[in-house]
Amino acid sequence: MPTITDAVFPPRPPVGPLKPSGEPLSLQFRHRTVDGISEELDNVIFPGYWTRLDHPELNDNPAAILTVTTVGRIEINEQTRTATLIQNAYPVGVLYREADARWYIYNLALEAMATDVDFHVAINEEVRAAQ
Repeated sequence: MPTITDAVFPPRPPVGPLKPSGEPLSLQFRHRTVDGISEELDNVIFPGYWTRLDHPELNDNPAAILTVTTVGRIEINEQTRTATLIQNAYPVGVLYREADARWYIYNLALEAMATDVDFHVAINEEVRAAQ
């Protein structure tokens, strides 16, 4: 069985607004989609084109302001010496769903979202402090 590894890239610069000191004005994390249909799983792709975020600063927080970007990564098959770019192919949006008090990332084109896609999510700290 081939060994597949993630290519290593330097860390991304901060996303979103900066404080006067140049530090990011946001809490940031990486979200990866997983395949599945169980409501109990976080990061699950629902009806094919959206994925649920699970983060303590977002859950039950409809006032959050998010910045979401797709993060591409390269997987290398060492046996065949081929590389595959893993990324979401469509523009995305975010929505808050009152029914389960969670935020979702979804494809604006309502097209299927691939498994193992990474997103960079930044939560604005000023909104967090106002709660």
